Formats: sequence, structure tokens, C-alpha cells
Amino acid sequence: MSHPSGGPRLFSFEFVTLCLLVFFIYCNTTVFYSLDVYLGMLGIAQEWRGFLIGASSLSTIAFFLVLSPLMTVHRAPSYASAGAVVLMICGYCYLHAASPMEILALRLGNGLGFSLMLTSATTLFVRIIPPGLSGRAFGLYSLAGLLPFCVVPAAFDPFTRSLDQMAHGYMLMSLSLLPALVLMLTVGRRIAGKVAAREAAANRDAQETTGSPGAVQTDDRREGIVTFRGMLQNAALPPVAMMLCMTTLYLVMFSTVFFLTKAFFQARSIANVGTFFSIQMGCIMVIRLLAMNLFDKVRKTRLIMLAFALAGGGCVLTATAGGPVQAYAAALVLGAGMGVGSPVLNSLMFSISHKRFQAVNTNLLSMFQQLGNFIGPIIGVWATQLLGDAGFLAAGALASLAAFILCAVFARKGFDLPERARG
Repeated sequence: MSHPSGGPRLFSFEFVTLCLLVFFIYCNTTVFYSLDVYLGMLGIAQEWRGFLIGASSLSTIAFFLVLSPLMTVHRAPSYASAGAVVLMICGYCYLHAASPMEILALRLGNGLGFSLMLTSATTLFVRIIPPGLSGRAFGLYSLAGLLPFCVVPAAFDPFTRSLDQMAHGYMLMSLSLLPALVLMLTVGRRIAGKVAAREAAANRDAQETTGSPGAVQTDDRREGIVTFRGMLQNAALPPVAMMLCMTTLYLVMFSTVFFLTKAFFQARSIANVGTFFSIQMGCIMVIRLLAMNLFDKVRKTRLIMLAFALAGGGCVLTATAGGPVQAYAAALVLGAGMGVGSPVLNSLMFSISHKRFQAVNTNLLSMFQQLGNFIGPIIGVWATQLLGDAGFLAAGALASLAAFILCAVFARKGFDLPERARG
């Protein structure tokens, strides 16, 4: 994608390859949409399940904190390769794990592998975004991560009748990381090579201008590595902190719906939860494709507030569904809200960040998404125990309302204007 005037081009080999890589990474997350039911089949008590579902996100958060300030384009290929190996080992081990402690170990391993791969991919991705196209870039990038949510539950649902089928499904899905491993090694080296070439050219120009060798050093050893203290100070800035809170609330809503809806459908005797997710995710993808140009033209806080309003309404519609027709209508409303939310949140964080912190802040956003994924199932299970089978949907609606209010305050203070956010 390029501007009519021949401006910056979005699509490239690197861009498409990183989107494919993200698709394979998220296939190994979405396959666990049935984990609540799987843990029940293992005889694990309900009070354990929310924690075990979210434990991978807890692990991801811890490793994001360590990896984000250290990650560079030169390190990304080897880190991602290690992550793929960890996830494949975990996939095999689901064939044998049965106790809560064994499942906990695998979930923590899933989080480690996910953080290694996604942090690497994001670090590479922010280095190839053309100027002025961040909204469209993150829109397509997020579509690659959403496609598994649309395809995997529908394809996997017929094979969830027994423990053996589900465990083998988890194992087989991890093998999709073999092509992802090849993709990362290929694209990582290409991007690192281009970055090195740009650095060399910048240094040559500086030497010619100043007559002093090595006058400019623009590589990611200077710009990509941020100290842990620097990362924390940056995260404490009000605009960045509010963005992180909004993202967490968004994922609390998303994860409660994704991980607990299958059991809700079973309790209401509504069949085909895979169809529900396919409708929801299909709607998300269509909206992101059709509205992509708006992501860089319309004030982003308005789009985010609309997203939270629709998502909260979708939770309410799902909670009151007595049959498949209303449930599928609710999936459309949820999809409409989620279709706007994630790419605009990412794009807004990118646009308000100092260049030095763009990769770090984007990875922090991913880390707080995992925080939402960790908190969401725990809150959802607790709300369900307290309020009944639709309790998790009430929690999702409240999270959406809180995020809507926070975004309104963000906009009122003008933090979505780069000069205010960075000042």
C-alpha cells in the first residue's frame, strides 16, 4: 500500500512475512479457548481454572519486563527461535500433564515462548512501519493475530469430545511453529541487514559532514536498548500509563469472553460456540479492512470510545441470549467494537511515543495485554461464581465502561496530541 503520489509503501516482503509469523504465534494461543472445559475433564477444581488459564499471561508479563528493554533487531531472530522451541516442547507435554502443578508448569512455559516470539516480531515490525501509515500498519498486523481467533475455534471444536483429542490438538498446533521459525530467521536477518546498511550510510554522511569518524551512531545499540529504569520512567508518564490501563481493560473484556463463553453456551444449551467466535472475529476483520484508512484520519480517541461502547453492549447482549440468534447478533456487536479497538490503541501509543521508546512502548502495550489476559479469566470465574453463568459477561461490560471513561479523560486532557503527550 502506498500513497497515490508515490509515497511510502506499506506492503513489503518483510511486512507480509511478519504478519504470517504473528498468525502462527497466535494459533498457539487461540487453541486454548477450550482450556476451561479441558481442565474440567481432568477433574481440576473450578477455583484453579481461572488461574491456570491466565498463568501463561503472568509468565508473559514477567518476561516482557525483562526482554522489552533488551530486545534489538539483531537479537530478535535467535530469541524468537528459542521461543518456538519452548512452545513446541510444551505442546508435546500436554499429552502427559494432568495435575494442576503440571498444567501450571506448561502454562508458564507457554507464556515464556509467546513472549520471546512476540517481542521479537514487534521489535522488527516497528522498524519497518512507513511514516504516516501506523494506523493501517497496526490494523493489518492485528488482523494477522486475529485470524486464528476466527479459524481455530471453529476448526478445533469438533475435536473436543475427549481429553485425548484435545491434548493431541494442542500438540499438533504447536508444530505450526516450524514454518514460523523459518520465517523469523529469514525476515530477521533481512531487516537486521537493512538496519545495518542504514546505520553505515548515516555514519558515512556524518563523517563527510563533520570530518570526524564515527560522529553519528544510529544503530539499535544506541536507540533500541533502553535501561529498565528508563522504561519505568517512560511508563509512568500520564499519557503512557493511561494507554496501558485502557489496553488492560480492553483485554480483560476480551479474555473473559474468549475463555469462558464455551462453558456459558453449554449451560444455556446453545450449540456451536465456534460459530459465535467465527462471526465475531470475521466481523472484526471486515471492519479493520474496510475502515483501515480511517485509523489514520479520524481522531483516535473517538474511535476507541466507540469501540468500548460497542464491546460493552455486546457483553450485555450475550448475557441475555436465550438462543443462537441473539448470541450470533451479540457476536456481531462485539466484533464491531473489537474491530476498532486494538489497532487504534496500538497506533495511538505509537504516535504519542518518543521515537526512542516506540518499540519499548509497543512491547509494553503487549505486556499489559497479557496482564488483561491474566486478570480477565480470574475475574470472570469469580464473577460467574458470584452472579451465575453470565457473571463473566457482567465483568466484561464493567471493564468496557471503565475504559470508556478513562479514554474520555485522556481525550479531554489532549493527550492524544503528540506535542502534549511527549511534552
